[in-house]
Amino acid sequence: MSHLSGKNNRIGLLGLITLVLLFHAAKAQDYHFSQFDNSPLLLNPAHAGVFMGEVRGASIYRKQWTTVSGMSADYRTMSASVDGALFKRKNKKGSFMGLGGMYFSDKAGDSHLGTTSFNVIGSWVKSISNLQNQFLALAGQVGYNQRAISAGGLTWDSNWAIDHVDLAIPGENVSGGRSFFDETIGAMYFNLRDDRRKYHAGASIAHLLKPNVSFLGSEPYKRKLTIHGGGTFTNAASNKVLQPAFMITKQGRQMELTAGTYFKYVMKNASVRTGLKTETAISFGVWYRFKDAVIGSVRFDYNNFNVGLGYDFTLSKVAKANSFLGGPEISIVYTSPAKMTRTAGRYKNVRYL
Repeated sequence: MSHLSGKNNRIGLLGLITLVLLFHAAKAQDYHFSQFDNSPLLLNPAHAGVFMGEVRGASIYRKQWTTVSGMSADYRTMSASVDGALFKRKNKKGSFMGLGGMYFSDKAGDSHLGTTSFNVIGSWVKSISNLQNQFLALAGQVGYNQRAISAGGLTWDSNWAIDHVDLAIPGENVSGGRSFFDETIGAMYFNLRDDRRKYHAGASIAHLLKPNVSFLGSEPYKRKLTIHGGGTFTNAASNKVLQPAFMITKQGRQMELTAGTYFKYVMKNASVRTGLKTETAISFGVWYRFKDAVIGSVRFDYNNFNVGLGYDFTLSKVAKANSFLGGPEISIVYTSPAKMTRTAGRYKNVRYL
């Protein structure tokens, strides 16, 4: 457009970058969180009910691309969930059920391309060892999703009036929405050898029936495979804990690998058998998302609360647009203490994170 000034050329370039990122998010990979262990049900529905306590509430919020899109058009993603276990203290064989619900919201760019999801999750956790320290969890998730897009925040070629943007001139009409159901299945194995060594591994498949997510025609939601694992390692005489973890996702031609570890310093230990005393600790984490970003994080554990803060530092080619600044992330997890009874077996203290 020869009538554009140099300033408008830069604005147009930023708009083009924003649209490229927008369509990449819409058609390629699902949403993701860097602190994936702090959004357990979003990572794998098999996490439902698998924790030490009665009820767990978790929320996580991520904001990114502000340096590219601006404050009003950045990408904002959040998830909130609640889950618990049924029959954990009644089944002497160490098996129980998990039940949970999850809300998810994602808004992207000037068009406010968004997804809102409400999910119900159920799991079955089975002890597979005589000592009741090894478990296998199977789970399913069904969600009702709404996708929407609005042209109100977009400008078009027809809006240019010689040397300025005139929003009174009609642009393109791309507003629309779609509702659909979505399904996820998951499985997980975890081993509680003792309080010093715990580890787990799991996998899930999302968008099982590949629902149509197109606003105009037909575009199936590509299935997403997630493989993840982690552990807790320390020794009896130390208050220092190593907590490595990894996550691999594959969706269509897109693949993501994130791995790293928390270095945890325990200032006050929790009581293992009674659950009356809670742990006080601080953790520092370093993670690497392959060919994309380095992630720094810090986590605080106090009085049944877990608060995590993370930030991505972009290393990929996108760093030229966002000045190596990815986005901040905050998570909060609350776990109500377990109710102890004399007849309860040791499986009631299922705890691996």
